[in-house]
Amino acid sequence: MSGESAVRVRIYTRSWCGYCTAAVRLLETESIPFEHIDLSGDWAGIDALKQRTGFMTMPQVFLDDVLIGGYTELAAHVRKHGAASLA
Repeated sequence: MSGESAVRVRIYTRSWCGYCTAAVRLLETESIPFEHIDLSGDWAGIDALKQRTGFMTMPQVFLDDVLIGGYTELAAHVRKHGAASLA
């Protein structure tokens, strides 16, 4: 999906990451609009994200520029609050 100004969810991933694939699939399955930023091989981008969040792990999922967490936290959020809470 592309990044539109109304998109509330932004996800940072790496192409070889299984949890990243699962998180993207969850967003797509639930029809949640999102901006996808693949940082595979972008070491400057990964370092900037680490400076911002303190984490090197992927995926990193943001809601309104606030870190939700990774796949596990995203899935828990959807279960607890529903997909509509992210749209």
